[in-house]
Parts: sequence; C-alpha cells; structure tokens
Amino acid sequence: MFNPCNETITLLNPIEVVFEVISEDGIQDQYLAWFDRPFGFLTAVLGSSHSEVEIEAARRLILDKDWQVKYSQFYTEAYAYVQDGKEAWIRLFKSDLRSESLQMVGLQETALASLFTGLIDQLADATAEANEREDRAYPARSAGRFAKAS
Repeated sequence: MFNPCNETITLLNPIEVVFEVISEDGIQDQYLAWFDRPFGFLTAVLGSSHSEVEIEAARRLILDKDWQVKYSQFYTEAYAYVQDGKEAWIRLFKSDLRSESLQMVGLQETALASLFTGLIDQLADATAEANEREDRAYPARSAGRFAKAS
C-alpha cells in the first residue's frame, strides 16, 4: 500500500530566499544618493515595488523639504513649492495636492498624506487672504450695485 509519509519532496529549482537588512546607514546612503532627484521620481519610488530602504529614503526626502506656500497673481491661485537654489524644485497646486494626498492614502503613507493635507489647508488660507485683500482694495467691484455706503 502507498504511504505518502515515506515519499521525499524534491524541488527541481531551489527557492532563493533574500533577506533585506534595513539599516539607518543604508537609508542615509540612499537619501544622499537621491538628494537631487525630482519630486516625480520620488513619488514613483513610493508607488513601486522598490526595497524598504529606498521607500524610506524617498519618504524622508519629501518630508524633509522646506515646503512653502505662495499666492500667485499670475495664476490667481496659491501653490505649494520647495525652493531649490534659485529655482523651484516642485510646484503643486490644490488639485495636484489632492491627487497626491489620495495616492499617499492608497499607499498607506500617512505622514505624506498629512503633509499634503496640511498644505491644502495652507493654500486655502493663502487664497482667502489674497481674496480678502483684493476685496478691501476694490469694495464696489466685489459688491456691485448692492454695496452699502460706508
């Protein structure tokens, strides 16, 4: 009678097991190597199947940037940006930040999602402040014929 306990399982191709050691030095090395990379590259790394060291380095690079908010008369909209020397490293408007925030929520990157959500709030404040300044400068234009005499 056949007894499966007596059988030996043999694999034709051995299974390769790879262990990744996540070290602070490895993350720092990757951080320094990617320091000048564009924003799109870093977000692509976050959304791909790169190693944990690379993902952590990309996350830190985005979080460590000095994000600022500015209202543009040209665009008539506020945007978030990172100053890199004399040029802007990245310019993100409210719609861009919303899509980035949703993408980070999907990737379970809560720190980045909260960064982008906070920037959206700052953009709303900057736009409201600019509109308020403009309304004070031109009260009759904004109120039309229904403006109250002050």
